[in-house]
Amino acid sequence: MTTQQRLVETLNNKGALPLEWQDTVASVDRGLFIPSAIDGGDFATGPERWLRAVYSDAPVVTQVNDGKSTPEGAFRLFTSSSSKPSIMLEMLGLLDVREGQRILEIGTGTGYNAAWLSHRLGDGNVTSVEVDAAIASRAVENLKRAGFHPVTVLGDGRAGHGERAPYDRVICTYTVRDVPRAWLEQCPDGRIVTPWGSSFFSGSYATLDVVDGKARGTFSGYPAFMWDRTQQDRVVGHTPAR
Repeated sequence: MTTQQRLVETLNNKGALPLEWQDTVASVDRGLFIPSAIDGGDFATGPERWLRAVYSDAPVVTQVNDGKSTPEGAFRLFTSSSSKPSIMLEMLGLLDVREGQRILEIGTGTGYNAAWLSHRLGDGNVTSVEVDAAIASRAVENLKRAGFHPVTVLGDGRAGHGERAPYDRVICTYTVRDVPRAWLEQCPDGRIVTPWGSSFFSGSYATLDVVDGKARGTFSGYPAFMWDRTQQDRVVGHTPAR
């Protein structure tokens, strides 16, 4: 059994892998999206530990302190990760992805979620926006290595990407305090799913159905995602999706 098959088996045993995502999860190797050196492990010096981390149903931290040099003993703020696969599937279930839809992803990260969407819907239906230039560049390389070529954009996710609008779905991979007007304008008749939180509440999923540019929805769950970088200085810290 390959390592990717172990991940699929783990997700199936948890009842976390819906039938419509089975082929995608089995076909897209998570290892192609994780750097050889991750927080707490290095493939070169400890390959077995790296493999266990990558192919388990757990988040993997891929950047600390926005990629800045971090002296030993200094505060370590997690600023990018590969989310827990079962959490990714939970969000995609809320998004209600269907063939033929056009998707805007806010927060490319490693590119793993964009690869899932591209496998399911086709590259041309997926647009992903990332604010961090280094992360965006690595994501593009990861996606190419895996054989996917969605439209990737370097920019502020709060502005979306109007050039390819309208979209049927918008998914955000970090916690926001509010839903930007641009997302509603670019997805005027569809669905938006994002982690949401405030100074008084650690986080929940906001699932919004948009009709004629007006949104109504619900909150559910208690996920823990990293914060929007434009708002992270207003919180104590943030956590990789778990």
